Amino acid sequence: MVEINLNLIIRGRNKILREFLFPKLYKRISGIKVMEEYWNYLIVLDACRYDYFEREVKRRAILQKFDAKLKKVTSLGSDTPSWMERNFLVSDKKFEDVIYISANPVSYIKNIRNIFFKVIEVWKTKWSKKYQTVLPVKVYKSFRFYSKLYPKKRFIIHFIQPHYPYLCYKPIYGALEMIKDLHIYKKKVNIRLGSKNPFKVYLESPMSYYSDKEIKFGYQYNLEVVMDWVEKLLYELKGRIVVTADHGELLGERILGMKFYGHSHLVRHETLIKVPWMVVENG
Repeated sequence: MVEINLNLIIRGRNKILREFLFPKLYKRISGIKVMEEYWNYLIVLDACRYDYFEREVKRRAILQKFDAKLKKVTSLGSDTPSWMERNFLVSDKKFEDVIYISANPVSYIKNIRNIFFKVIEVWKTKWSKKYQTVLPVKVYKSFRFYSKLYPKKRFIIHFIQPHYPYLCYKPIYGALEMIKDLHIYKKKVNIRLGSKNPFKVYLESPMSYYSDKEIKFGYQYNLEVVMDWVEKLLYELKGRIVVTADHGELLGERILGMKFYGHSHLVRHETLIKVPWMVVENG
């Protein structure tokens, strides 16, 4: 009986948040338009918070090594679909000089294939069943292959990390796997929520299986893994390179007295929309 009542409470809470409170709290949408900025290579880290990125960049001394400039900018999206819609699908403009290397299945759902010269869906052929994601090395190798084929094109290189699944833990069936299975392969999916706590809101349900400490450790681990490959690209590429994120990630920040985890297009919280914009000029 307690279980049923608690489920009803959580469903009611979610309905109030989704339909009444969030639309009032987060009305204004503005931010950097990435396609109007100048770059030869745009490296996108999925769900990368500014504070974690800044610390990692300092730990690696990247600003000194590459004479890089880092600033905080506002993203147009607070999740990948809203970021793609507001940057790529707001007009009929096409970007025939750009190849998009994507580790995120959302690029398929949002049908951005006709916007760019090519969209390389790395997740289709290089999806790791073991980790239920696309490893950074696969994105890197795909980019190197196509950059040799098309040396005069600009590239968007979209890594999925530090977005979960966390590579240091056994993966839990989650949003990326659901997107791939439900929308692309038309499978029936069933995600079981791991938390019954009405004071914690998991915008990404698999995060509910971990403690706060485990979430932050896993997130940091993913960031360190992907930054190894970002740093490798910074050494290799010539031209203007920008490293940014589509959105950030909530790791227990309090909103309306409740702890929030993950991200959503409904929640334009500061932590979700303030993202890094690091510029490196090579050659």
